[in-house]
Amino acid sequence: MSQIKRYGLRVAAAIVACILWSLAFVFIKLGLQFMPPLQFAGLRFFISGLVLIPLVLYYLRRSGETELRGRISHALPRLFLLGNLQIGIKYACFYFGVALLPAALSALISGTSPLVVALLAHFVTPDDKLDARKVVALLLGVFGVLLLTLLRNTVGAVGEWALLGIVLLILTNLFTGIGDILVRHQAKQLPSILIACSSLIAGGAVLLLAGWLVEGVTPLPDSPRFYGALFALCTISSGAFALWFWVLQDPAVKVSRLHVWKFLIPLLGALTAWLFLPEEHPTLGALLGMSFIVLALFVLFWQKKKG
Repeated sequence: MSQIKRYGLRVAAAIVACILWSLAFVFIKLGLQFMPPLQFAGLRFFISGLVLIPLVLYYLRRSGETELRGRISHALPRLFLLGNLQIGIKYACFYFGVALLPAALSALISGTSPLVVALLAHFVTPDDKLDARKVVALLLGVFGVLLLTLLRNTVGAVGEWALLGIVLLILTNLFTGIGDILVRHQAKQLPSILIACSSLIAGGAVLLLAGWLVEGVTPLPDSPRFYGALFALCTISSGAFALWFWVLQDPAVKVSRLHVWKFLIPLLGALTAWLFLPEEHPTLGALLGMSFIVLALFVLFWQKKKG
């Protein structure tokens, strides 16, 4: 396969993953009507990981490498810790943040992930440094988040814990960057589908246990809407994480530039919420904050095209 064709496939996979993630906000808000955040997140990710097990077994059978099996056994503790960071801790913050905020605002705040990752990569990745264009993008993105925070009442975030929800989603972006850099390191030795599967199962199991301890055991509801939302989220998780980790496995892909494609998440996530959640609608504050975030991400995207 030519280098251009391989790059095109990676870009397509990243775009599909971001589109899938942008759809999650609506289904999360629907599911949270029936189950507390930690248990709902844990159930979603644990099932998503189980769905990927047949693909992992198929890959292992095809590879037939005894050395690979040895590396997997040796890496199990690291995979468990990675799953708890990439899924457990990150999505505990994410689900509580989404529970405290409107879905559209959650999508907009989460859409600042490329800016956080660009800053993080500068300090931990030798070949992924900040330049003037990235600094301008960071300043624009920070201003957009500050604008959304100051105008959160007009955006629909009127609860007393709305500010905490915004902070939790920004922390989610930080954990996303750290997790992706660690995944990139592990993907040099292990197949990406295995990393995705183990992360989802380990993180989902810990979230479930934490939910049972903190929230009490919640029985499964009998609402078709809940199972529809859960099915959609499991499909999103297994598909998006498998694609995203596959892209991260390519050593030619820079983490900060890959995250540029996440500009799709705030746009599509907010639009989906406004279309399908009757209690949410676009406001001037949301559109202003969105405009600065999108402008910041466009600056980063332009840098990618120039580079």
